[in-house]
Amino acid sequence: MSDVNTHFWQKVDKFGACWLWTGRQTRLGYGVARHAGRPVYAHRFAYEVVVGEIPDGLELDHLCRVPGCVRPDHLEAVPHRVNILRGIAPSAINARKATCVHGHPFDEANTIVRPDGGRACRTCELERNRSERERARSRAYGAAHRTELNARARARRAANGDKVRAIEAAYRERHKDEVRVKGRAKAARRRALHRDKINAQQRAYRAAHRDELNARRRTSKP
Repeated sequence: MSDVNTHFWQKVDKFGACWLWTGRQTRLGYGVARHAGRPVYAHRFAYEVVVGEIPDGLELDHLCRVPGCVRPDHLEAVPHRVNILRGIAPSAINARKATCVHGHPFDEANTIVRPDGGRACRTCELERNRSERERARSRAYGAAHRTELNARARARRAANGDKVRAIEAAYRERHKDEVRVKGRAKAARRRALHRDKINAQQRAYRAAHRDELNARRRTSKP
């Protein structure tokens, strides 16, 4: 065994099912070694030393799901898509689901395969398209009959005006405290939103009616 290989295996902890790299690691936990003056992934180096070169188009998948493991029989050369789908990323989790979010099965008849390889539920897509068509028809009808619909709405309000006003009055009576609090909160928000404008209006009023206001103050004093 060469000095390079000896130095490499000295940084491997073999006291367990996984052979863990004890040297430098990436943010995701993959071991990083140095070979020929450049950094290399420790698990790739170990695989190539023990098993052989990784075939073109393939990458190593950790069968043990431990990124820091460099044990060659815990590694398998697979295509990128297989490696991704075996992982715990959202795309891999979704690929393992047997049903969509609404419980429809991802079987051959109910599955749509998108150009990017993702899946979609055929039942949900049909329902979504149907809802979109209904909304489009509703918008088109409203645009074409806007005058008629507005006239109907005004007629309903006129015919039921007394009834609506009675319902509103009864509601205000039952919830007078709540209505009062909401009214005060609304007024406070309006004052906060238009404080500068209100202050300017008050100053202008006082300037225009200064004599009248002074006369009122004098008459109000005992």
